[in-house]
Amino acid sequence: MSPSGASLHILIVDDEVALRLVVGDILAGAGHRPDVVADGVQALRRFASDRYDVVVSDIHMPGLDGWTVARGVRAMRPDVGVVLMSGGPIDGARRGVAQQRTLKGVVWLGKPFAVAALIAAVDQSLKRRPLAG
Repeated sequence: MSPSGASLHILIVDDEVALRLVVGDILAGAGHRPDVVADGVQALRRFASDRYDVVVSDIHMPGLDGWTVARGVRAMRPDVGVVLMSGGPIDGARRGVAQQRTLKGVVWLGKPFAVAALIAAVDQSLKRRPLAG
């Protein structure tokens, strides 16, 4: 559940089957309604056709990467929380996003992560999201 106690509809995007299923199970166990997809193209299609509160995406994926997914989400609905996951250096990822105005409010989550860190990142993404314009 979110800090307000609401169940969130969350889109999870990762090309690694095991990771997207684990993330989905963790978030379902926290009282949320996760949907999982394997790549950025599927993510943007699903996002355009359904109503999500938060998107949790890997950065490094073949085809459309997490940066592109986040920009697409922000373009369609700037009020949605966004969490980007990376197994790479987080400092480099933060510097990259600081240069991208369309990605304000993105929350970073380094892999591997603790269950509590994932849940906290989802909650934090709702607090940091830009206001809908």
